[in-house]
Amino acid sequence: MIILIMQFGQTFDSFAQFKSTLNQYETVDRQKFVIKGSRSRTIEAAQKMLKRKLNSDLKYYEAQLCCVHGGVVRTRGKGIRKTR
Repeated sequence: MIILIMQFGQTFDSFAQFKSTLNQYETVDRQKFVIKGSRSRTIEAAQKMLKRKLNSDLKYYEAQLCCVHGGVVRTRGKGIRKTR
């Protein structure tokens, strides 16, 4: 049985509705997503550049989600141990 929680191109009326749907998807698919900050733009920042009125119930105008296991691996060591 396949349960479709999120679909490509789906729109949301508020950030809370999106977050609720994302949490359901994370639970069913056993994945954890975070919002990457490099391309994420808040509603307030986007409103300064656009002429049209944006829905203030949304938190982001544009957000890029990434799985926590994806992306560049960051080292956690400090280089203290000597190597031969």
